Amino acid sequence: MTALIRLALGAVVAVLLAGCGAGGFTGDKPDEEPRPPIRTYVAIGDGFAAAPEVGRTDPARGCRRGAGSYPAQVAKRLGVPVTDVTCTGATTRAMLYRSAAPDGKGELEAQIDAVTEATDLVTITAGITDDNLLQRGFYVCMEWPCAKFRIPAQQLATEATTAGTQVTEIVRQVLQKAPNAYVVLVGYPKIAPPKAGCDGLPRMDANQLVGVNYLFDQVNKSMRSAAQQTGTQYADLSTVSDGHDACSATPWVRSPKGDKKLALLPLAPAQKAAADAVIAALATR
Repeated sequence: MTALIRLALGAVVAVLLAGCGAGGFTGDKPDEEPRPPIRTYVAIGDGFAAAPEVGRTDPARGCRRGAGSYPAQVAKRLGVPVTDVTCTGATTRAMLYRSAAPDGKGELEAQIDAVTEATDLVTITAGITDDNLLQRGFYVCMEWPCAKFRIPAQQLATEATTAGTQVTEIVRQVLQKAPNAYVVLVGYPKIAPPKAGCDGLPRMDANQLVGVNYLFDQVNKSMRSAAQQTGTQYADLSTVSDGHDACSATPWVRSPKGDKKLALLPLAPAQKAAADAVIAALATR
């Protein structure tokens, strides 16, 4: 071996040994700035976030927040308190402005008022309660002329788009109040069956089922669009809840029969999936 080769190999070995020192060959990425911890969390939303009767339910003001709601689960997993202003039946307007309390006793503050400059995390589930889309969607009319009590599909689609515009406004106002907050829009799970209805739902043919599923998909797409427009996160529940609609053997939403105030609202599996989705979204921040 020539002296020149020995010299070259010695240089290589020196470099490799140096690499084995302070973190060499660990596969570590360059040090990243640590993410600031989440200390303050505000939950905004309707009954799909309030989750009435999922765990012990607080009847205060008629909002019926369940102890097993996804905001409660997220807060527990993060080890932080949550300011939960979600309310069963809340529309996007109730999130932006004062509104009548569901119990009929006075008014509730706008949900967005709970957000402050110090807020680190905000979750939002909104849109499907506007214009009572959750219930009226099952009366979609796909062919003209519409039968009595049926609603033209285009009218419902327009209402869903309008609700999405309101969701975008909610997010923008949240970011104005809390510029450094991490915002996650949590979508809705599968609600309507894909092919056949069940007891408690209006009678629907195949075309109407296509229509109602399209409508609920539009509500989720509007939320996704709001997230894209505002640079925030969207947590998809529709895909993971496939096969768990209201008429399935293992539903994630309540039966349309029984208490009409609870019909089609989420069950515990939907809330766990929502909490999982929020935690997963936080891992990307």
